[in-house]
Amino acid sequence: MKTIRRLYTYLITLISLEVVIWGMIRLARTFTNPSVGLDASSLAGALALLLVGLPIFLLHWWMAQRQAAEGEEERFSLIRALFLYGAFLGTLVPVIQNALVLINRLLLSAFHQPPYRAIFGGEQIWSDNLIAIFMNALIGAYILYNLRKDWDTPPPNANLANIRRLARYFLVVYGLGMLVGGVHEVIRYLFSFAKTIVGGTPPSWLANGLALLVIGIPLWYVIWRIVQRSLQHLPERTSLTRQIILFLLCLFSAVGILVPLGMIVDVLLGAALGDFQTLGTLLADIGDPLAVGLPLLGVWFYYRGGLHQTFGADELPKRGALFRKLYYYILAAMGLIATFLGLQMLFAFLIDLLMESVSQWDVYLRERLTASLSSLAVGLPIWLLSWRKMAADAAQEGEAGDRARGSLVRKTYLYLALFVGVIGAMVTAGYVSFLLFKALLGDAEPNLLDEVLTALSSLILFGGLLLGYHLSLLRSDNKRAQQSLSDLHAQFPVLVLTAEEGAFAPQVAAAFQREMPTLPLAVHAIEAGVPDETMSQARAVILPGSIAAEPTEAIRVWLKNFSGLRLAIPTEAASWHWVFGSGYPTSDLVKRTLKIVRELAEGDEISSRGGRSPFQNVLYVFGVLFGIQILFVIVMSLISLAMD
Repeated sequence: MKTIRRLYTYLITLISLEVVIWGMIRLARTFTNPSVGLDASSLAGALALLLVGLPIFLLHWWMAQRQAAEGEEERFSLIRALFLYGAFLGTLVPVIQNALVLINRLLLSAFHQPPYRAIFGGEQIWSDNLIAIFMNALIGAYILYNLRKDWDTPPPNANLANIRRLARYFLVVYGLGMLVGGVHEVIRYLFSFAKTIVGGTPPSWLANGLALLVIGIPLWYVIWRIVQRSLQHLPERTSLTRQIILFLLCLFSAVGILVPLGMIVDVLLGAALGDFQTLGTLLADIGDPLAVGLPLLGVWFYYRGGLHQTFGADELPKRGALFRKLYYYILAAMGLIATFLGLQMLFAFLIDLLMESVSQWDVYLRERLTASLSSLAVGLPIWLLSWRKMAADAAQEGEAGDRARGSLVRKTYLYLALFVGVIGAMVTAGYVSFLLFKALLGDAEPNLLDEVLTALSSLILFGGLLLGYHLSLLRSDNKRAQQSLSDLHAQFPVLVLTAEEGAFAPQVAAAFQREMPTLPLAVHAIEAGVPDETMSQARAVILPGSIAAEPTEAIRVWLKNFSGLRLAIPTEAASWHWVFGSGYPTSDLVKRTLKIVRELAEGDEISSRGGRSPFQNVLYVFGVLFGIQILFVIVMSLISLAMD
């Protein structure tokens, strides 16, 4: 109930605060901007925003402050921390953006360029931006004052620290984005300058780039220094937010480097094969992708050291290993895709070279050759370098190798490759069959041989590179994992206590023989007395609920002195009702017990629940697919930016 009340109060406060800010800005602009003027519509709109927003803001902010004064639970709640830092960023970002617009227009004026060529706010005037800066700075200072008041009292929880950390990294990425954009515009200007001779390149590119650098460099530098100084505290150094940000910066910058690099190689190969005009044209063609790739290369080179530190962090080794796997397997997947496409285009080129006349070389075949070779030149090294690291991990002996081969990331990578290989082979085989059947029925394609050979080359790639190679890896992993697990099971003897009559012991023995055949399992009837010394060396003992509830005196003393783990299956017992497990089929309880023994034998912690629900698994799958879609959109955006 309190959470819903907080959410309502602070959400309404935030929305009404933004309404008040923009009402103040619009009201002030009606008196200073000639294009707006004191017309009734503009003035009425500004007054309406203030009339509606101000009372609602004051009422709900008073409610929020009164709630915060009730105690630490309200004052240091997560929702209040989100509001304060969200409102502060909501005023700081407009201040930065309007400062950027002012500097951008000033530089455009210095280069004798019209204001409409500015990146943002080309239709505004200087008073519009100064008013927005003043109003947002005024409200931002008030929000910052309240934040500092909350920080004056040592917080009893990590809510403020967590949201502050998130806000800092947001500003780091924000400033870094402007820095990268500024370098992009400057490099684009310098390289296109050679093509258009002196004075032909739009100076607005340079002005826009310098404006982004003037704002982006100080913002990124100051906030990043604050982040670096905070790393002396363990929670900051080991935070999940830091690891995710470093991971995404390195991953997206690495992907952003690969696409422009392929374009540059394509241009250079085309020039080497005869598509060469002038040096200015060559530099201009290289300049667009270089303007994208060079700043991203700087980002990747700078942050990869911090990312590799998180890989080997002593405080969180498992999480670091997970990020390392994700990083290299995603790069390997990107390299594999580029390699596959390069080989596919190369095979198509060779087939076209055999089928087509030489007179078409300059128009058709050269472009396909350069595209295939550039894709291979970029994708193959990335795939081999990334895959070699992961293959080396999987080739290790002992527990490290077992965990590498059994990791979810590796399994996902291999099964995705198998999935694409099977679907691709099925589609291409179906297409070849379609062409051949169509020819047999008397309706052959005019270029039948060319089509069939091209489809067969794709079939070879799908069946060999994706399906065959990765299937062999998966089988090898499974074989080695099974052997390793069998060795672990063989070192974990288990004793089953039972009565002479009953089906309990046969059920347990059959389940263990079926699932863990190498595990030493001994069965002892309590009527024969206590287990001998050999049986007492077992690592775990399994007993039904009837024996656990009412053991004989000898068995009770033996169980008390037993050094291993005792696993009681809640079977029926006279005058006993088990809070959990009562009424379940014995076969289900045996499966759960077997799962626990397997976890113990393999060195894992005993899971407290019986695994994820199917709904959770579906959510995880959709999460992975959504992440892949986002990555694809980013890659296509980089391609569009480089080609623009």
